[in-house]
Amino acid sequence: MKLQLVLSLGACLCLQAMAQAPSDSFLGDWEGSVTLGSSNKEVAVCMIPLGNNRYEARFFEEFGKQDEPLFYITGTIKGDPDKATIKFLDHDALNLDKVREPASGGVILEASLWTGDISQGNLKGVIAGKQSGSFALKKTSRSSPTLGLEPPKDAVILFDGTEKAKDNFKEHGNNQQIRWEIKEGGALEVNGGNIIPKQGFGDCTLHLEFRSPLYPDRFGQARGNSGVYINGAYELQILDSYGLPGWDNECGGIYQISRPAVNACLTPMQWQTYDIDFTMPRFDATGKKVKNGRATIKHNGITIHEDLELPNATAGAMNPSERDLVGFLLQDHGDKVQFRNIWVLEK
Repeated sequence: MKLQLVLSLGACLCLQAMAQAPSDSFLGDWEGSVTLGSSNKEVAVCMIPLGNNRYEARFFEEFGKQDEPLFYITGTIKGDPDKATIKFLDHDALNLDKVREPASGGVILEASLWTGDISQGNLKGVIAGKQSGSFALKKTSRSSPTLGLEPPKDAVILFDGTEKAKDNFKEHGNNQQIRWEIKEGGALEVNGGNIIPKQGFGDCTLHLEFRSPLYPDRFGQARGNSGVYINGAYELQILDSYGLPGWDNECGGIYQISRPAVNACLTPMQWQTYDIDFTMPRFDATGKKVKNGRATIKHNGITIHEDLELPNATAGAMNPSERDLVGFLLQDHGDKVQFRNIWVLEK
């Protein structure tokens, strides 16, 4: 059966600009099954808000395997978590190849229409049109197993949520008191300037927790951007990359050096963890580098870089020589990213 759907192109292409939105109850992980014809498939779904009640749903075989979605659809969710309706189309429904003929008030497209209802975290519906079938999904969630990880006895605690802990940092470039602010729950929020610890570190294990804001009307590098420059030299990206493939310029990537083994990114507004085991590069008596630095990095408890060789400093590094003992730099990229529970164990 071919679905003949009359659309107003202007209405479909319009995305109303929104300011930073509150937490979204539909945003996040869903799991269940999709039946298309005689085929039934278990799926993991990332529901990504686009603003103005619009969402993109990306379907995968499992979370983390996100290079190529099985399929993805875009549309609207209207209502509240206890009672809502959905209406989605194939992601490429507005591709000109899908246009069959003009009609009064719009055009006729060849597409699949997904409609259904949400009730108490359960989403059920039907697929009609180019493909026919049904789907049943349930809202789920993931969290990091190292969230709230206690520092070892000999660790240097750099940020514990108190105002006094801000004194452990300085603003890079001027050595002044940092302007970052303490927010509810003891979160340290970006507020002007990059910061580094006053005490430098070489070979070490670093634990920190971060939270990206929800910017549904932004895309790409404007969506909750920050970074951890390991030893001030190698940028480990922080970004709202939920549901994306996981490239080197997305969350978990070492910029221009290595993409993460999997995209372990959780949703914006959710606390996430980086656990970084770092070994400094080595230099001879003349200052020549004789051995590259290395890092093993866990994102939300999942190893995304294992004994990764770091051949050079990345773009924007404050320590391009890689020699100084900086520890790390937390980047101000203009977005209100938050940090907490930061500690270092020297080797």
